[in-house]
Amino acid sequence: MASESRLVLSHVIGERSQRNADDLVANTAKKLRSIPLYVTDGLKLYTTALRKQYGKLIRFAPTGKRGRPRKPKLIVNDLLKYAQVIKIRAKGKLDKVIKRTIFGKDINPKMISSPRNTTFLDNPRQNEGFQNTRSREEQV
Repeated sequence: MASESRLVLSHVIGERSQRNADDLVANTAKKLRSIPLYVTDGLKLYTTALRKQYGKLIRFAPTGKRGRPRKPKLIVNDLLKYAQVIKIRAKGKLDKVIKRTIFGKDINPKMISSPRNTTFLDNPRQNEGFQNTRSREEQV
């Protein structure tokens, strides 16, 4: 989602699996001309999906020496910028927000997360329209 405009570029419905993470990253990449700044939660599936989408497999030439040859290595594109926002909760309330840069350099911390866009995700009053529409009395 583009945080400034709340534009959702792609979505995948289903469980949080490697296949769905791969599909989500591939669909997003298809719709854009350049490589965007990706920001996700701490789930490792997205790191693997981004490596697959924006990585290049480097194969090493045989050395002619005895022994096992070197395994190919997946090198990520230098233009890829990826960060994670990990939210730690205590007793159901947001306690701490950790920001990690995974790929890329010179990522502005304000681009990763701001109080405005993390509050939207953590404030249940704002998200009620996207949850169960029954009143609280009906749920009990």
